Order: sequence, then C-alpha cells, then structure tokens
Amino acid sequence: SRLKEHLNEQEERLKTVEGDSERKDQRIQELHRLLGGMEQESAALRETIRSREEELGNLRRMRDEGREGEERAQRLEKEVAVLKEKIHHLDDMLKSQQRKVRHMIEQLQNSRMVIQERDRVIQELEEKVAFLEAEV
Repeated sequence: SRLKEHLNEQEERLKTVEGDSERKDQRIQELHRLLGGMEQESAALRETIRSREEELGNLRRMRDEGREGEERAQRLEKEVAVLKEKIHHLDDMLKSQQRKVRHMIEQLQNSRMVIQERDRVIQELEEKVAFLEAEV
C-alpha cells in the first residue's frame, strides 16, 4: 500500500541520516585527536621557547666574554622569533579546528534531532497502517 511505501522511504532516509551521523562522529573523534596532538606540539614549542629564552638571557650576560656568545645569542633570537611565529600559526590552526569541531557537533546534534523526528513520524505511520489494516 501507499503508506507502506512511504514508511519504507522514511526508513531508508533514516538509515542514510544515521550513516551520515556515524561518519560525522568519526570525523569529530579524529579532529579531537588532531587537536590533542596540536596542543602537545604547542606545549613543546612553548617549553622550547622558555628554554631558549633562558639560554639567551644567560648568553646576554656572558656577551662580553666573546664573539661566539654574541653569534649564538643572535641565532637564538632568530630561533625564538621563528618559534613564536610557529606558535602563533599553531594557535590559529587550533582555533580554526576547534570552530570546525563545534560546528560538526552542532550538525550532529541537528542530525540526531532530525532522526528523532523521523522516528516519531515512522512510528505514527506504523500505528496508522496497523489501524487501517485492522479496519480492513
């Protein structure tokens, strides 16, 4: 009957939406893992900067002792500048990824609401079909 066809169509749509929802769940997990790695890299870079700045401070104090310290200090200053730039880019990437994850979570929640609504419609249709079949 037409109602059964409609019910079957709704069930197929529901399966498609559920599949999409699972894929989004997996993508969110992957992004969380990537964010964790990026946060670890950021922490490691910050520690490297702290170490280099400490060494740079020591070298500046020893600057008068020779040219080698001055050259090392210049290299460290450049390295610190590069590391700060890397952290800046990493922070930008982290913020971007966090926005993507939040957006995907919102999409997933919306998909789940659609699934719940379709489940409700399917249940109503099944009840109507059962009622109509009982009348016949």
